[in-house]
Amino acid sequence: MANNHIESDGLPFRSASLRSNDKAEEGAQKLAEQQEKEFWRSVLGCPHSARLVEIGNELNKVRQYANEHNIEDRLSQGIVYITLSAYYAGVSPLIRIEQTLNLAKGMNNEYAFALAARAYIEVGGRVHKGARLWRVFDKDRSQIDQFYEGASRLLGSYVPKGMEINNIFKENGFNVMSFVQSLSDDITEIERTYDNLSAYVHGGFLEQRYFGLQSWLARANGKIVPIIDGYSQKLDQLREVIFSDFELLLALTKVLRERYDEKHKQE
Repeated sequence: MANNHIESDGLPFRSASLRSNDKAEEGAQKLAEQQEKEFWRSVLGCPHSARLVEIGNELNKVRQYANEHNIEDRLSQGIVYITLSAYYAGVSPLIRIEQTLNLAKGMNNEYAFALAARAYIEVGGRVHKGARLWRVFDKDRSQIDQFYEGASRLLGSYVPKGMEINNIFKENGFNVMSFVQSLSDDITEIERTYDNLSAYVHGGFLEQRYFGLQSWLARANGKIVPIIDGYSQKLDQLREVIFSDFELLLALTKVLRERYDEKHKQE
């Protein structure tokens, strides 16, 4: 009679409560998997990254056009140079930075978020520097040599004075702080924001203690950490400036991109 209570594999039947627990665990696992999928979808498909990909595809046409044609006049060369800088050292890293920001925010990781926010200012500042060079030139079209030289420096690498022999580029590039400072025309507090982020990510004692305590209290109360919440608003302001700069570049390069499209429309 005892065999009536034994399964074919020799194990006793499990109670209804245990089977119920199994179903609950299975449901919880499916929910966790679905949440993970939604999380990664939000990271990889964030709207800012999607827009940057569209911009990058258009700016890439300028790069390809320049590779196919001999551009001799300094004005066109300067426009191509600021576009190349915005493409290689702007769009490409910004796509990854946007994804990193989303990932850090989703994980409530304030240190990773601060690192990415600081990088955003540096990279965004480079894009803005190029756009600013054009806006200055556009006010005085006689300054074409200054525009060309500035645009050329965007494609160079900064080397401290006295170390020029180590520079593999023809032009000595701009110091990163010149990129940050170029943003101050539109965002007056940008240098202070950058300095605060730098002090935090570099392990400043006071910053680590202050933000560490604030983060601990926020997590204890199930809230988003303040460094993420506060700097998210500042990044929104920065994005507005940078995307405006990209729109300027798209307007400047419209003719070159149309020529490229016309030539390759059969492909």
